[in-house]
Amino acid sequence: MIIERFLQYMSYKNLNDNQVTIQCNLSNGLIGAAKKGRSDLGRKAISKILATYPDINKVWLLTGEGNMILEKPAVDETANESVKQLSNLELENRMIKAQIKKAEDMNERLLRIVERMGIF
Repeated sequence: MIIERFLQYMSYKNLNDNQVTIQCNLSNGLIGAAKKGRSDLGRKAISKILATYPDINKVWLLTGEGNMILEKPAVDETANESVKQLSNLELENRMIKAQIKKAEDMNERLLRIVERMGIF
């Protein structure tokens, strides 16, 4: 099973669920749900994993055949670092958008309170 092989890779690289989720820009809880058999990784998640960790042997991950680690990374380290930075920026962007939404909601609530008080 793909998740079992990926868990082997995570153990080999000393990665935890949270690190993988952030680095690969995966949905929160996806790794945990896959571990418990409640969901599958899916094509998008596997693509993100392979893009983030270019040393994983794609054939091994998908079929279990061959070596877990490629002898030579498929993508040079500079490109891999760029992918990681992009993932981190996307995560930061989502967090900022959530903070903006929270501030907008708070602003709406305050406006309603002010209107009820008859100040404006």
